[in-house]
Amino acid sequence: MNNSIHKIQAAQKKQRQRITFVFLTLILGSVLILAFLVMTKGIKLEIIPKDASDTAEINL
Repeated sequence: MNNSIHKIQAAQKKQRQRITFVFLTLILGSVLILAFLVMTKGIKLEIIPKDASDTAEINL
């Protein structure tokens, strides 16, 4: 009886480790994607105001 409880607890511990590993990889991945988007949009932000003013003039 005691042995099976230990097996269940060990399995739960492994599952928790897997879940935390998945969450950490997801968080790291999303942070990297956000950083990449910020970098690429940071470069595009210099160009966008010119395009926005051009389109605003065309729309007027």
